[in-house]
Amino acid sequence: MKPSRFSEEQIIAVLKEQEAGTATADVCCRHGISSATFSKIEASRNPPAESPSPCNDAKKRAKPFAT
Repeated sequence: MKPSRFSEEQIIAVLKEQEAGTATADVCCRHGISSATFSKIEASRNPPAESPSPCNDAKKRAKPFAT
């Protein structure tokens, strides 16, 4: 696996700066990273919450057939 180009401290600083309200484009410019790199960092640190699948949710609510 390729080693990270940024230290943990740098990654945390970038994320905290953006969470504080600074525009993502400004944060990227200030730290010399692309918006794609920022997105990768953000995705690796904050995985998206899983939403239930509509198919699975419908199956759970379905009433079993009476025999």
